[in-house]
Amino acid sequence: MAKKIGLALGAGSARGLSLIGVLKAFRESGIRPEFVAGTSIGSMMGAVYAAGNLDAVEELMRHITLGKMANYLDFTIPRQALMEGDKIMGLLHEIIPVSDFSELDIPFSAVACDIHTGQQVVLSSGDVHTAVRASISLPGIFMPVRHNDMWLVDGGLVNPVPVSVVREQDVDLVIAVDLNNDVLDANGRKKLKASEKQGKGTKKIKAESSPQEASDVQALVGKHTPNWIMGALGSRFKSMERSVKDTFGRWIDDEDKAEKAAGKGPSIFDALAFSIDIMTVQITRRNFETHPADLYINPAVGHLGLFAYDEGGPTIDDGYERAMRLIEQEKLAD
Repeated sequence: MAKKIGLALGAGSARGLSLIGVLKAFRESGIRPEFVAGTSIGSMMGAVYAAGNLDAVEELMRHITLGKMANYLDFTIPRQALMEGDKIMGLLHEIIPVSDFSELDIPFSAVACDIHTGQQVVLSSGDVHTAVRASISLPGIFMPVRHNDMWLVDGGLVNPVPVSVVREQDVDLVIAVDLNNDVLDANGRKKLKASEKQGKGTKKIKAESSPQEASDVQALVGKHTPNWIMGALGSRFKSMERSVKDTFGRWIDDEDKAEKAAGKGPSIFDALAFSIDIMTVQITRRNFETHPADLYINPAVGHLGLFAYDEGGPTIDDGYERAMRLIEQEKLAD
């Protein structure tokens, strides 16, 4: 009798594109998990898979550019976060073609974190898009999500690879996909791509900006602000938005390699990304001690940065190859 398999899909931002390959390998091998749980990008790809839309998303992610990706990011004047998250919500509606958890083909849960209590929140009913949006809400990057009197943020803060969530289900075998297993080298240092070590590899990123309407500015400063001030603020806001997007392009593509080589410190996004990586690795190691999986798939994607979504092809292929290797070694398809 075949074992009932549960999948725990880990957090890891752009590294999560390897999950497309992992899930594709399971599907091609005729293996249908009994349950899937995901954290952060793991929740996004888990929901895509459970909704039966993996092929379309693979096609999208194999050809997406950083410029196109930037169009899904809606920058705001920082109050709660750098981005509102409405455009990402739009993307979720595009790639997850169902509304409610009950419509999914495979039982699925998304893991988030209550920012006020630090407690894990497992979302498995209601609106799928809201659940995934909460699970991917990196603090400081995306605004938190209000849900049942809680403010929810990225589940990676408490359970980056949700083995414990899968273990609670009626499954015989828990397989974990850890996207951060090789983030740190043997000396505990953040891995860099060869181009970063050599100070090479620069690409210009151009995003089509959608200027904020006057109503957006008005919401920031109040309804009774004189028109001439509103006009000045509106013009300034549009200019700032373009400036922020240009700066963002340099950050996510690591365009300032020469400055780093000269001994200057990391950019704000580098500092944030490195901090997230260190935190995620430490929490995952601790969690695996108390809640180990039965089998692990470890894609070699630790060199990828927070927003390296333009490397979809090789990232997806790596996940596919490593999953196939495990499936064959463990005879999971028999």
